[in-house]
Amino acid sequence: MILFKYSAITEYFITNLKKKMWWFSPPTAFNDPYDSRFHIDWDLTDKDILNELDFHKEMIRKAASMMGDFSSNPEMLESQFAAPYLNALVDRGPDGKPDRSGVIRARGMKALESRRRTIGISCFTQDFQNEAFWAHYADLHHGVCLGIEPSFDKQCFQQLEEVKYVDILPKIKLLPHMKDNLIKQFTTKTIDWSSEREIRAFQHRCGQHRMNPRCLLKVFFGMKVQPNDAQQIVDIVRREYGSHVEIFQMNHGTEGRSTFRPWQPAVSQVLPASKLPAISKPAPMSNNVAAPQKPDPVGEIVEELVKKGLDWLTTWLTDKTRR
Repeated sequence: MILFKYSAITEYFITNLKKKMWWFSPPTAFNDPYDSRFHIDWDLTDKDILNELDFHKEMIRKAASMMGDFSSNPEMLESQFAAPYLNALVDRGPDGKPDRSGVIRARGMKALESRRRTIGISCFTQDFQNEAFWAHYADLHHGVCLGIEPSFDKQCFQQLEEVKYVDILPKIKLLPHMKDNLIKQFTTKTIDWSSEREIRAFQHRCGQHRMNPRCLLKVFFGMKVQPNDAQQIVDIVRREYGSHVEIFQMNHGTEGRSTFRPWQPAVSQVLPASKLPAISKPAPMSNNVAAPQKPDPVGEIVEELVKKGLDWLTTWLTDKTRR
């Protein structure tokens, strides 16, 4: 399934396109202030705390195995890490619930905020003809929309999740071990954003990630794209991605719906300057005074002879009259 990404044409966009890099943003950079911010239910049970403790123990064991550390260090680390969780089971309020002092809640909030700043998300839509997107995300139609096939690069686009839209963001329990709820946090938005039909790709870390050039299948230019910007992108795509990429230009359509045609370069970008047709310049005009004519040597000689002939005729007639 082809997914679409709108963008303004910036120096940063051009650089990433040249390098075949794809950008994954942290949720803190998104335009929706409520994005990835749930109301967390911190009413924890004994089971929640014990599951969280087991989760972190497992993470420590995996890390030690990857590093080849089979000493007693992992066990010591597990013991140190377990202390606040075991204390939380003892620290009970009047209602008998654990973590009265909120130690586990504070640790959980810190971990989640850290994850919001470091996880990488790339947002796609399933619609390349959305007029609002061209205005908001593609620099008022001066930008571009890229069509990507994520299945051609499972490393770059390793996890895809469809965004769910709800009337009210739910209140959920969310500790780092609750993976399903963690995904919900990053893929649930209010119904106001439903027109985006969004699908998100995830990376463990935000930033640039190399993309297989086969993933790029289509390029759409906005209605107001600058010819030089379009030509630069076309040159990069043909050189770095190949001839398989289809390139289109947006045009005015009927009934307020834009259409797309195969992209064609402007005439000035096809012909060298020496081959361009000459542009005729209108004769200069100022206060209805005729522009000066070019010198005409033959005409000037004839005019001088006529003048001398008239002078001679005038003189002869005057002398004839006196007689």
